Amino acid sequence: MSIAEIHQNHEILRQSYPGARIISSSFQNFLEDISGISDEFQLFDRDISDLWLQGIGSDPKRVQQYLALQRALNTCFDRHLCTINDDQLIDASRYLIKIPEHTWGLPSVYDQVNWSNEQFKKVINTVQSYNNCRMAWLEQRDFFDMYLNTVRDHPLYSIIQDELSAAFINVTRPNLDHFKIVSPTETFVLFRDSSNPIYVSFDKNLGSISNLTRNEKIHWTDENSQLATYVYITYNETDFVQLLNTYGNAGRK
Repeated sequence: MSIAEIHQNHEILRQSYPGARIISSSFQNFLEDISGISDEFQLFDRDISDLWLQGIGSDPKRVQQYLALQRALNTCFDRHLCTINDDQLIDASRYLIKIPEHTWGLPSVYDQVNWSNEQFKKVINTVQSYNNCRMAWLEQRDFFDMYLNTVRDHPLYSIIQDELSAAFINVTRPNLDHFKIVSPTETFVLFRDSSNPIYVSFDKNLGSISNLTRNEKIHWTDENSQLATYVYITYNETDFVQLLNTYGNAGRK
């Protein structure tokens, strides 16, 4: 915001509130002014979150990096290599704001038409607004690199690298040697040596547990009531309708 815009806003306020003295201040000054009467304010101890994050998925790589950095900072303070008054860390911390920042990129692709998978495939690589959103994710990843560059000659840097190696490099795939492909027509017997073994079979189309029984009297599932069914959730226009009705029209029913 420019100085001219600030002056313009002040003028709007002067016209809206004739006789009022308009001044610029800070949130800190406001908190200091009300500190003497803070006991008169109502205390809220419940969640006040809203639907601002509706429909937004976080970047898993950036979140993993951020968690690694948090672990590294804890280690650095535990080893007394970091202090809260460290000017270098204070300077670097400003680059962390973008990592947990609430919008995680641009607000929308501004496309209210291409909802189906086929429509989506046609526009995802051709419409500029989609590309802008992709680039915003990549741009926000850069802030982690900026933080690293700022602390490169600090003891924290090597601790971060150790955490990143543990999170991204020294990762091994699970051992599947003892796993086997399950036939959809096969029934598996659990606790075979028991007087009441459990019988399990899987749905060939859904992969869920279609049959889970113990003797002829105990049936935990059937074809219409299965366990661990995979559910495919679509993201469509109804999600935005709910957002607009709840968040865009606050207080309206």
